[in-house]
Amino acid sequence: ENFTLIQAAKYDVGILGSSPRELKPSNGIHIWIRHIDYYNANLMILLGYIISSHPDMRKSRLKIFEVSLEEDMETTRKELVELIQSGRLPISERNIEILQAGDGADIKQLVNEHSADAALCIIGFHSDRLRHSGEELFLGYDHIGDTLFVNARELQKII
Repeated sequence: ENFTLIQAAKYDVGILGSSPRELKPSNGIHIWIRHIDYYNANLMILLGYIISSHPDMRKSRLKIFEVSLEEDMETTRKELVELIQSGRLPISERNIEILQAGDGADIKQLVNEHSADAALCIIGFHSDRLRHSGEELFLGYDHIGDTLFVNARELQKII
């Protein structure tokens, strides 16, 4: 309800969807990036890194999932590795998983399938989709725990 007001103030927005499930930091923080998350990607990675350095979450490892078209999968991986290296973030290439878009699976299905045990999921969203879909945008993630939905006002620099 207050998103328009916050957006007018030119703030980045994080909306936490909490879950009654027990938080298990050792299950990691999963960051979900899609091609439409160009502005959100850096902020999502930064937030994941900051959250993982909290004493309660120090056993967490960051894992990045990016959804890509089959023909763009290798380029997507290279760009993501460059982004992480340029920001000097301690995320191993082994913790990057590129998933193929399509095959009838939508992002919510992929998140529910791959992040069911994650301590926290970080997922980007766009203001246009929120205006169009309303709170429906945040529903359908029934098999995961706590989720931080992120909307960056502008592109964030990691360096």
